[in-house]
Amino acid sequence: MSASSHWVSVRLSCGGPKLGPDAVTMSDLLRTISEQMGVVAKGFGERRKVERMNAIAKTMSVAVLVALGLALGVHAAEPAAPTDLDKLVGQQVDLSPWAYAWRADREVQEQPEAYFIPRRLKRLDEVYRTIASRPTETDQDKKRVAEYKGMDFLPAPKGRLLSALLWLAPVPAQRIELRWPEGSAVPPVDAIEVRFYPSKQGWFAAVRDDVLPAPAVSEDGRTLTYLNQQPEGSRKGKSIFEGTDMVAVFFDPDKAAAGAKYGCPTIHLFPPNRKWIALDVEIEWGFQEGAEQAVFDGRIEAYGGYVKSVKPLPEDKGTTMTGADVWKSAPAAGGGRRGIVVSLLHPGRYAGRPRISPMDTRITLWTKAGNLTFLPDDVNSGPVLIPGLGVFVAKSGGETTARQFAAELAAKKLKTIPQMTREHPEAASWEEVIRNVKLPHCPPGTVIPPLVPFDEPPATAMQVALSDERWTDAWRRASWDLGRGKGGYGYLALEAAVPIRATDLSGNHETATQRLEHWLKAPGVKPDGDFVDGDGGLEYATTMKYDIGWYHDGTHPQTGRILFAMAEHYLLTGDKQWFEKNRTRIQAAADWILRQRQLYLQDIPHRQNLAVARLQPPQVLGDMGLGKCVWRWYLIHDAFSLQGLRRFADALEDFDPGAARRYRVEADAYAKDLLGAVEREMAIAPVRQVLDGTYRRVIPASPYARGSMVREVFGTYSLVDIEMGALPLADAFGILDAADPRIGEHLDVIEELLRHERKTAPQALGASQEHFWTGFAGLVKYMYVDKTHLRRDDVPCFLRNWMNNYAAWVTVEGGFPEPDSLKRYTGNPAGKPSSDLGSTGWFVESFRNLLVMEQDDALWLARATPRAWLEQGKKITVKNAPTYYGTVAYEIVSDVDNGKINATIEMPSRKAPKEVVLRFRHPTSAPIKGVTVNGKEWKNFNPEKETITLHGFTGAVTVTAMY
Repeated sequence: MSASSHWVSVRLSCGGPKLGPDAVTMSDLLRTISEQMGVVAKGFGERRKVERMNAIAKTMSVAVLVALGLALGVHAAEPAAPTDLDKLVGQQVDLSPWAYAWRADREVQEQPEAYFIPRRLKRLDEVYRTIASRPTETDQDKKRVAEYKGMDFLPAPKGRLLSALLWLAPVPAQRIELRWPEGSAVPPVDAIEVRFYPSKQGWFAAVRDDVLPAPAVSEDGRTLTYLNQQPEGSRKGKSIFEGTDMVAVFFDPDKAAAGAKYGCPTIHLFPPNRKWIALDVEIEWGFQEGAEQAVFDGRIEAYGGYVKSVKPLPEDKGTTMTGADVWKSAPAAGGGRRGIVVSLLHPGRYAGRPRISPMDTRITLWTKAGNLTFLPDDVNSGPVLIPGLGVFVAKSGGETTARQFAAELAAKKLKTIPQMTREHPEAASWEEVIRNVKLPHCPPGTVIPPLVPFDEPPATAMQVALSDERWTDAWRRASWDLGRGKGGYGYLALEAAVPIRATDLSGNHETATQRLEHWLKAPGVKPDGDFVDGDGGLEYATTMKYDIGWYHDGTHPQTGRILFAMAEHYLLTGDKQWFEKNRTRIQAAADWILRQRQLYLQDIPHRQNLAVARLQPPQVLGDMGLGKCVWRWYLIHDAFSLQGLRRFADALEDFDPGAARRYRVEADAYAKDLLGAVEREMAIAPVRQVLDGTYRRVIPASPYARGSMVREVFGTYSLVDIEMGALPLADAFGILDAADPRIGEHLDVIEELLRHERKTAPQALGASQEHFWTGFAGLVKYMYVDKTHLRRDDVPCFLRNWMNNYAAWVTVEGGFPEPDSLKRYTGNPAGKPSSDLGSTGWFVESFRNLLVMEQDDALWLARATPRAWLEQGKKITVKNAPTYYGTVAYEIVSDVDNGKINATIEMPSRKAPKEVVLRFRHPTSAPIKGVTVNGKEWKNFNPEKETITLHGFTGAVTVTAMY
């Protein structure tokens, strides 16, 4: 039997032919099984049959898995929840019920995620185990191959897979038990091999598996117990591994009697020092003002624990149980407390573990009012108040009600960072920001150098002139950097799209065209991920070797983001000749995105039930684990892919409306699938406490973590969860409305997770001051916090985040080099910027958007200008600003001492926006009392939002607001 045949060698029962790699080829094997099972339809041409077989081989055909199941006789169910949960209290925890289980005696696995197990084993055998023996041609090859040699992989198992369990994250084990069902033959101990997989980087990453030492055998011979202990040597009795995310059991038929029908064992994993603890909690709702009459029908479920019983609060006459864990709740006469009492079992939290781990017990409420998940461990620490959904959770027996706790908390006047930001005065000048953000981190004596004027952008580019010359200078330097500068990682798709689009937004279209030309020539190589193919993708992936991304070019895939930049290039320039010339190549990229989501795992039974059904395949994200294939499903990959598809369809509308409609239909279907996955992930993500003492719902960045952050599971860059995370889902052309209250809750959490270093001693500052000048990204080029605040029209929070991150990472020359430049501010103020252009692109995009921004069908002007920019006599001048509607220009002049602010606007002429929204952010927040447009009274203004809405105007328009 060959080294990698343990997952394909089968003997069909029911009189089927003997199959195996020694007898037939893989294609013959797949064809024979497929024809027997009816997979290959009659009438296929020979070429199409071969293509079909190749596709099945690539995706780990279900036919092979079914055949494996038919090779074994007796089926045994996975461990069920105990019927008498009270007896579990004080007993050791078994983590097997919360793993995906694969069993060879199942024709179809109970959960489709189980099929990731043989897929993972196949990759381990066919790719990772082979690297140490691969030829080395370059220094890069030698480095990576040496790394794999150092991992000292074992040979592949000789037997075939019987049973396996797959957890969301590594779990510690004291012992592992295999239990065979009554009525089945038990293989000899030496025919069984149990392997564990101590991966810290996910299911598909390169990891060395290992074999557990010989087990103890029970008296009846049906239970094998494997201890996680070194059996001998200097480390005798010490743990063999800290944690494993998979346990697999292999059976070698050559070491067992022929003809016996050996059953599949159930696997049980018992972690050390984990025993079941009882906890009774009260869950209250309908206590917030205005929510007393709300219907709150729902159900409750546990993950990593058990719900013993559910009953209404004693005084709640409007809630009735309609099942063991299902209720109906409507307000009843008398106005008493509403809610339920729940008895739970949970193991408690590990000491020294990340605050939120997939191993934590999670309790999820699915209700008509909304969904949420909380941790019993949090309730053990104190009441959990979730104001966003109006839910209160506390230990039973306490005397504090939801209303009382909310009142007590409010009396403490605690605030979140966004709340403190909105109450804090805005930064008055560029120098104030630099003094408070940059200089405290620099060596003593560091000063702000004198301003050295920088050249204006060319007349064809967007020009900005402000009364604060330093901000004007910042724009000019960054615009020059994008238009002519070099630097950064423009050959990496994930990073290249940001500066390309920002180059277009700043009017440097010629440069953007040149940079896009590079990507239009991309050969479409399959990058580092479980992709179906590479054909049509916008990837070079020059460092892919043996289906592994050796280095950066290969580990930063993002065809969707480049497709978005291409579509935006046309929509911002209106260059029809460019689009028509390149349509075929651009369309191939759109088709590649659709093909990945349609074909990935297409032959998996019940594929539609996967948590990631019809999303992009798992893939790498940036620099993490170069050469180790740290694949995960990251929701941003789908957010970017959907953005690209939607904008491609919008661009195509001007050339081929019928084709555009077809792509819109595909994009809408994609959006529906993605939204379903995101809604589920939000529901099962535990709420998190913020500075005001309450809890907020969050949006996970990656499925299969049950709301844990990727860095809490594996450790990774902050961009994965924090400065970018899931926020692109709420970006333009995404699936979530930025105004969704859950986005605000998520931002409350994220603002506290950004970097908050500050040299000034916190005790010397008030709480608001302590946090106002902080909040830095790890890698600012991935920052989405500021732009999400802006899309929510939360201008104070946008300005703080954008200005602080600009000041933290900018150099004297006006550039944004990578790595960290927080602690240095020396150089030549007359010099040219030298940047990571991704970071420059971030700065320019947000700068442009605070001045000129499209959202939905509106064109915003001066949406988020700092209040200090419109003090008496100051001007804001914008010329030649590209928009989806053509170029726009305006000048705003402040005459607030005389109760006026005036603006002159040159409307875009290529196409008309539905409306133009002009904002005058008065220096003292005074409300608008009246408006004239072209000298005539105009009623369409909003004093509270400080906006004037214009529609139906062309050419030059003059606007005056009176105060």
